[in-house]
Amino acid sequence: MLEQDNFSTCLIDGHFHPLDMPPGAGPSEFGKRQMGVAASASPGQWAALQSWSASSGSPYVLGVHPWNSRELARLPNPREQVTLWLEQLEVYLSSRGSGASVALPVAVGEIGLDRACCSQETWPWQRLLFTEQYRLAQQYKLPCLIHCVKAYGMLLELLPPVYTYSGLVHAFWGSPEMAGQFLKRGFYISLNSKFIEEVRQATCSISAFRPNSTFQLASTADPSVISKLQKLEKLSRVIPLERLILESDAPWGLVSNLILPKHCQFLAPFWQTDPTRFKEACQANLRTLFL
Repeated sequence: MLEQDNFSTCLIDGHFHPLDMPPGAGPSEFGKRQMGVAASASPGQWAALQSWSASSGSPYVLGVHPWNSRELARLPNPREQVTLWLEQLEVYLSSRGSGASVALPVAVGEIGLDRACCSQETWPWQRLLFTEQYRLAQQYKLPCLIHCVKAYGMLLELLPPVYTYSGLVHAFWGSPEMAGQFLKRGFYISLNSKFIEEVRQATCSISAFRPNSTFQLASTADPSVISKLQKLEKLSRVIPLERLILESDAPWGLVSNLILPKHCQFLAPFWQTDPTRFKEACQANLRTLFL
């Protein structure tokens, strides 16, 4: 396994869920080692997330996650709930610049589409939630944080032809062609940390992939790991380092956000650079987009 470099403890996680962290790895423990851009998967957590951000000093994002469309599909009048969520979200967003002494969201998110976790009956509500929240992001001059699973083409069709503020496509694991489409629209990209960690743990050694590609997998590596490794290599050819952001997506993507320094070590050769420069570039991108 690759050895971890002695990185500074100021590494910023591009996306994680502090209110959903398991016991012993919650917000207080997180704040001892790293900062991060915090998110929630439920409007019911918005007030608590804002309070956590105010006490921790970490930035946060607010939005209606596409998973919430499952709740809408069970309601007799789902449009009323959509309207309520959007009105509540705008209250948080409209406080920007008001001088109020509260922590303010740095982006609208997570918003997007999910075909893996949500049934077909939720599709009209997913589309409505995405388009309306994207509109609010543009209105309040904020980037958006996109969650998309098995729906990249559909999502691209919903993006308007004229836009000012882009954002981050988080936990990306689509094709290089789809990555290129988001990059053309000005988006930054963070890769799926769960898949990166799966490949990292199965990799015994690695050298720069271009022009002399060599790697060695553990004998116990699942055959699917080779496919993921090849996909990662292809994505590294398309996504420039200047548009890449590191995230853990903890606890959904990883058990611990402390894995990010190891990901710097592992990913740097794919982008033909050293781990320190890789880390600094990703951190600069995050600050440019959110901070």
